[in-house]
Formats: sequence, C-alpha cells, structure tokens
Amino acid sequence: MTDITFRSRIDAWLACVVALVIGLLLVQAIRLYPVSPAESLSYFGLVAFMLALGWLVGYPCEYILTPDHLLVRSGVARYRVPYADITSVEPSGSLWAAPALSLRRVKVSRAGRFHLVSPEDRELFIIMLRERVTVARSRLQRRGV
Repeated sequence: MTDITFRSRIDAWLACVVALVIGLLLVQAIRLYPVSPAESLSYFGLVAFMLALGWLVGYPCEYILTPDHLLVRSGVARYRVPYADITSVEPSGSLWAAPALSLRRVKVSRAGRFHLVSPEDRELFIIMLRERVTVARSRLQRRGV
C-alpha cells in the first residue's frame, strides 16, 4: 500500500468569517493611523499575529493514509493513529475543536479517544480508511494478537 493524502476541506463560510475579521482589523488599523499611530500599529500587529498563528496551526492541514497508520498533519502538529487501534470511522458534524477546516467531518474513534478530520472527499476517505483498518485487524488476527 502506498501513502494517499487527503487535503482538508475548507468551508467557504469559515474562510469568509476569518477574512472578514482580518479585514475589519485592517480597516480599523488604517482608520486609526492618522489619529493614533501607536494604536494603529497594535492592530497591524494583531493581524500579523493572527496570520502567523493561523499559518503555524493550520497549514498544511491534511490527512495521510500510510501503510500502517493515519497521519494527521495540521501546521506544526502531527500525530499518528495506528489502524489496528481504530474502533470506528463515521461521518460527523461535531463542533469540537479539531485539525479540520470544515464542519463536514469524519470521527475516527479508538479506545477512549476520538479524532475529527475533514477530508475534501469524505466518502472516499471513509471507504479507504475502513479498508485499511480491516486489513490491519486481519493481520493482527493472523498473528494471534
């Protein structure tokens, strides 16, 4: 099996909300500059901070099906979920914080935990992940684990 990468789906409304907030902060910074340059700079700094933070935690946001585990990459964060540990894979619309840029999500459960991801092609992702989980479980059964 080879690695298959799924990018995160991005909800248009979410992108619009983020752009609106940043746009409003920029307008306020420009508007304040003639009156209070110091305060204006603090708004520019806030915009720069938000953009940098968003980049660090959100780019790239992708999910990689490797031969033996699901790799979730979201900015500088990365974690692996071994297929053999996965107990269920199902569609979700959960609002919990997650490395996902959409509310059209997939809930990947394992003992006592779950992970939420939002691949662009949710149906294909679910099918392929379930296949890999099935293969991993059958390997464990053959080994007698």
